[in-house]
Amino acid sequence: QTNPARLRMTKMWGLHSNDKKREKCFFTQSAAPTSKMGRNDVVAGEKLAPIADERGRFRGDRNRLRLMCPPRKFKERYNYMRKGIFITLEGLDGSGKSTQALYIKDFLEERGYEVLLTREPGGTEIGEKIRQILLDKKNKEMSAITEALLYAASRAQHVEQVIVPALEDGKIVLCDRFIDSSIAYQGKGRELGLEAVMDINKFATCGLVPDITILLDMDPEASLNRIKTVKGTDRLEQEKLDFHRRVYEGYRDLANMYPDRIRVIDANKTVGEIGREIENKLDSIIRKG
Repeated sequence: QTNPARLRMTKMWGLHSNDKKREKCFFTQSAAPTSKMGRNDVVAGEKLAPIADERGRFRGDRNRLRLMCPPRKFKERYNYMRKGIFITLEGLDGSGKSTQALYIKDFLEERGYEVLLTREPGGTEIGEKIRQILLDKKNKEMSAITEALLYAASRAQHVEQVIVPALEDGKIVLCDRFIDSSIAYQGKGRELGLEAVMDINKFATCGLVPDITILLDMDPEASLNRIKTVKGTDRLEQEKLDFHRRVYEGYRDLANMYPDRIRVIDANKTVGEIGREIENKLDSIIRKG
């Protein structure tokens, strides 16, 4: 007899009960599996529920969880084999992330660490092609959901092809933008909702979360003025001020939600002052590393 829970999810996703693709669906902890259900069976619920904390560790009753991730081998790889340190840089465009990324790379390499510097969207051949689509000013008709999914797609490839292998090799991965950007820009800026964008990206990354995030804090007016002075604007940068204010609020919300991971730096200071402050914050986590 077909399990009612599986049947409901089958109808939602257009999958047959014997379709192996079902293990690629989102899963939920809102309903307990029955004794007749296999380890890959879908448990249907009212909505998707976050199942990992801010460090990517799984929480809740393990007997009631189904991993919100592709097959099990990725879970084991992404969450249990990390040897390196994952550092991300976040902030509004124009806040000085690219400059500080180079500074941090030099700072860490001088101390003997092997550092991989990368960026999002991009970081892979596939990701760079997605980046061109996302930032092209001609793509004005792109919907907010399409935008969010394209960022997640680029991130999924980046994590699988670049970030996880580097962490497995014990390197420090320094990434210019990661999930927090999507939550701030699409979740808050595009008003898709923080939880919805979190769920999309937990699926894309299998719960991979940075060890530390440096958030360069600069108000939207100042950051936009800096962009216009230095370079031309891309599709997102040319959005109205209200959009960038919402993004800024999104970053502040994230900083309040994850104070242990996200370290806020005043980006209105000089490049040298910002660099020294970042250096002090990185020293503590690397010593713990």
